[in-house]
Amino acid sequence: MDNLTLALRQLDQALDKLGQILQAEYQLLATVPLQPVALQGVTHDKSQQISAVAHYDALRQRAEVDCGLRAPYTRHPDLDDLWAWIQVRTRDLHEQNRRNGVSLKAQMAHVRSLSSAIKALAPQQMFYCADGASHHGMRLQNLDINV
Repeated sequence: MDNLTLALRQLDQALDKLGQILQAEYQLLATVPLQPVALQGVTHDKSQQISAVAHYDALRQRAEVDCGLRAPYTRHPDLDDLWAWIQVRTRDLHEQNRRNGVSLKAQMAHVRSLSSAIKALAPQQMFYCADGASHHGMRLQNLDINV
């Protein structure tokens, strides 16, 4: 049963860290201008942390088999309390991740809107490329649009 307790505690800690990462992601999505490199780093961290959560949950399931217990652990109040907290935390993190997804989709729609506006103006306007040269009516794939 010690292995089950340890697995549940590790799962709880991994969920806590995932919550911190989701909060950082939310803050980046709310930042103007959007910082795509920082967002990419947080997305990578989130992916790794989700893998860690899956790993600790697999350890929990193996520990359940080893000690013959199954969630919810009603005959073991300490485990039952920890499991109830993990379930609440998981639902909260799911909702937070869903909200972040909505924010990300809104950011992407904004970038598409700006890109469309620039494409409409492209034949009439002069743009400066990354090399500093100006071009009249240039093709947009050469532009570096950061929002």
